[in-house]
Amino acid sequence: MHQLVPALIAFIFGILFSNYADVSDAVLYVSFGISLLITAIFYLWGSPTHATWRGCPGALSSTPAFFLLGALFISPYVRPEIPAEHIKNLITNTDHVNILGADVEGVIASPPVFTVNTTRLLISAEGLNAGGKRIKTTGLVQLSSVGRLEGFMTGDRVRFVARLKEPANFGNPGEYDFGGRLNMRGVFVTGFLKDR
Repeated sequence: MHQLVPALIAFIFGILFSNYADVSDAVLYVSFGISLLITAIFYLWGSPTHATWRGCPGALSSTPAFFLLGALFISPYVRPEIPAEHIKNLITNTDHVNILGADVEGVIASPPVFTVNTTRLLISAEGLNAGGKRIKTTGLVQLSSVGRLEGFMTGDRVRFVARLKEPANFGNPGEYDFGGRLNMRGVFVTGFLKDR
């Protein structure tokens, strides 16, 4: 077996582990540093003067480091740091939304996506209008609408009123992880336009 195979398997398992385990990045970084130290000791000990430690045992000693490297690699996508002014935090405050929803200004971040009967726009939010004031905000909003919305291009400035929420799954066993897929793309808020 090639010496990189255990490292690759450990890296993949590290990614899977980070998806499901709630471990802080600080713990992962400290553990990664310790595992690198252990790996270095094994490889230094596996010099030609210590031939019995060369080969597979030395390669296996690096698997914890690759496991933790995989966990750290995916961590920013699984547990991103969301600033206080992110729109996800603002839409949960009832002072910032009205009965019709949130009044948001922003810029179209990517070309519209058309399906059979809906249009999806990805909006980079810049402001939330509430109580006669404009609150500066950040974050992406995936906005859906019935029908085909023509004439929108990347970079266009838009303003809309919609009920916004965090993407969620239905909770059925084995279902497609819709919320997780959007979160991996940096989208933590979705909305639906009823009227155009």
